[in-house]
Amino acid sequence: MGFKLGDKVHVKARLIPAKIYNEEGNKLRQWERREVNREGIVVGVRTVQEGYSSYYYEEGWIFTPERRIKTYLVAVSLNEMWHVLPEDIEKMAC
Repeated sequence: MGFKLGDKVHVKARLIPAKIYNEEGNKLRQWERREVNREGIVVGVRTVQEGYSSYYYEEGWIFTPERRIKTYLVAVSLNEMWHVLPEDIEKMAC
């Protein structure tokens, strides 16, 4: 189901970025799903990426994407916006 800008929604879970280092010293960028129970307003659509960063002496850190994830950007307060998967949102009656 698609949502429109300004739709009032109930959020069941959100995505939080996590940075992890593996054995080779590469920095992994992953998104962790956290259960929540909050209302908010849809303010946009974003594509977030998972992947890894490798350090090269001459170039510095280079990010290599492995997976793209479509999320909705939901405002839950004036200064807090969350990335939310489409399956974790329910539209509320106005």
